[in-house]
Amino acid sequence: MKVEVNENRVLQLEEVFNEIVIKTVDGVEFYICQRDYGIEVTCNGVTKYIDEQTFKNKEQRDYGIEAPCVGGAKYIDEETCLPKEQ
Repeated sequence: MKVEVNENRVLQLEEVFNEIVIKTVDGVEFYICQRDYGIEVTCNGVTKYIDEQTFKNKEQRDYGIEAPCVGGAKYIDEETCLPKEQ
């Protein structure tokens, strides 16, 4: 893991392949780590995978800009990826 302070004086983490934990004042823990395809976030035993396409707005997705899915699966929406056709 590389830790830096960027030009805006913001803490910047790179190559975070071992999870880090962000804990809220209520004791909720978010486990975050970098993967080849994006970021993995786990909280209360539920894991979500996000990448830059996750933050595209709905109109961009509706007009054919597809987000990549893990393993080449077809993107449908932010909750659905269909298995890659054989």
